[in-house]
Amino acid sequence: YPAEDGLSVYFKDISNRKKEEEYLRLLESVVTNATDAIIITEATSLALPGPKIIYVNDAFCKMTGYSKEEILGYSPRLLQGPKTDKNELAILRTALEKKEACEIEVINYRKTGEEYWVSMAIAPIVDKNGTITHFLSIERDITSQKSSLLFIENQNKTLREIAWKQSHLVRAPLARILGLINLMNNHTVGEEEKNILLSHVKTSATELDNTIRE
Repeated sequence: YPAEDGLSVYFKDISNRKKEEEYLRLLESVVTNATDAIIITEATSLALPGPKIIYVNDAFCKMTGYSKEEILGYSPRLLQGPKTDKNELAILRTALEKKEACEIEVINYRKTGEEYWVSMAIAPIVDKNGTITHFLSIERDITSQKSSLLFIENQNKTLREIAWKQSHLVRAPLARILGLINLMNNHTVGEEEKNILLSHVKTSATELDNTIRE
């Protein structure tokens, strides 16, 4: 407003800017305190050495053993190793080249060299012109889940092997019982012979019962 002494005073509404700043602080707090690891890389070429990491949160450092100072400027490929599935990585690369989000599960390596399974959800970040500016990756350590699944699979394999062996053990006495019953139904067989056959049936039945109990 113009003042009497010639000084003009102007007011500018900065409510929207304040709201944006509060929103950005909220996002920063969420990302920093997230329990899942978060990585942001430059959108440079996917060829070697790969996109450079420009941000990681505390959960990433806890999961991998690398400090922020040790990992910034390097490619996420630093975490890969001999058992990292190349087919999964190829799926990821194809998705990113198409500007599509992707989820994969691979083995990565901590700073100590220890293997761990990680579930990764990666997406390109694009500007209003559709140009990719960054890559965002949200990662979760699923080693314990994978270990549990592997244990169940091994246990099921063992149970299948036991069931196969036992089924063969059961078939032998069962076949004898059926054969002896057919002989006993033969009208030409005398009572004395039937008693002998019945004794064999009981023996085979006992063997079958022991096998089932085992």
